[in-house]
Formats: sequence, C-alpha cells, structure tokens
Amino acid sequence: MAVVYRARDSVLEREVAIKVLHAHLADRAESRARLKREAITVAKLRHDNIVEIYDYSGEDAEQAYLVTEFIHGETLREWVERDYV
Repeated sequence: MAVVYRARDSVLEREVAIKVLHAHLADRAESRARLKREAITVAKLRHDNIVEIYDYSGEDAEQAYLVTEFIHGETLREWVERDYV
C-alpha cells in the first residue's frame, strides 16, 4: 500500500518516518480515504506501542502521506529472521 522512508525533520531536529502511498494507489479515492482513516484513528490513540502521528497530507494534496515518529530498533524483517527462521 505504501513505502516508508526514514527522514529528518530539520525544523524540529528529529528523525521521522514518512509513509507515502504508492503512486498507483494515490489516484484511488478509496486508498486516500483509508489513509485518512488511519491518520484520524492513530492520532486519537496514546500508547507506548503505537507511533505518534505528526502530520497528514490531507485529502487534496498531490502526494498522500503520513509523518510519524521514528522508532529505533530492529526491523520487522530482522525480528522475523531472528525468531522464526
């Protein structure tokens, strides 16, 4: 559905994760609606195991994205390979 980039917020001087919808999905209203629902839902939650949403592109933006906190640690791939391979 999306690709996630590790980035640096130069204004607030912090690492962030940017989730960008794939181009072929960004043209679909249903995909943009799903991303909006994700942003709204996650923004309402506060828990140590849930990333915080910092920004959302909005429905009418050319690129559909979410900016979230970046969590340091092992990747999902590393975890699966360590525990299940």
